[in-house]
Amino acid sequence: MAEVLRIGSIVIFFYSADLHERMHVHVRQRRNEVKYWIEPEIEYANHVRGSFADHELTKIEHLLKQNMATIVQKWYEEAQKL
Repeated sequence: MAEVLRIGSIVIFFYSADLHERMHVHVRQRRNEVKYWIEPEIEYANHVRGSFADHELTKIEHLLKQNMATIVQKWYEEAQKL
């Protein structure tokens, strides 16, 4: 697991084994986890575990948009290690 960013109780990360997939991140808060596609645009993929309320998903999408450059940079840095 490569952690991209931690904001309060929200952790944005991806699994190195998933680098062959379209660019995406997982977002975990408490026992809930959701997956978002990052390219070609930020798009909800699915809930991995638990569930988030709609207002929480809106907050997550806002955080992803604010931190897009960091997410993309970390993805490519991790991909170069393979």
